[in-house]
Amino acid sequence: MLFGMCDRSSAEQVVGELLKYLATLSTSIDEEYTLREELVRKISIIAEKYSTRYKWYVDVMLQLITIAGDAMTDVVWYRSIKIITNQVDIQEYATSTLFEALSNPNCNLTTIKLGAFILGEYGHLIAHKPG
Repeated sequence: MLFGMCDRSSAEQVVGELLKYLATLSTSIDEEYTLREELVRKISIIAEKYSTRYKWYVDVMLQLITIAGDAMTDVVWYRSIKIITNQVDIQEYATSTLFEALSNPNCNLTTIKLGAFILGEYGHLIAHKPG
């Protein structure tokens, strides 16, 4: 229902609430896993459609990947790659953010796949930064 009522002015709040709810769902119950997949899809659509700031989009997608893990379909993270690739002004931010996320020893496979692609393409943008 929130998905249908969402617009540009409410997107950040709606996505925040949906991310909180997504984090509460079990990955071991089939019905909840199916709901997780649907929420992941809806959150990614809202973030892409109503984003007014690409840094917010990158932050949302990283939170989504971190929370959703295996419920994240390839289509969703491929779209993230496409947006980051097409928006030069966020490539450095996305690369830095993913580099930091990969330092977590418990990061999931989707984070690793997205991070590997982004660092492979844009790692040179952060290569000379301290830290």
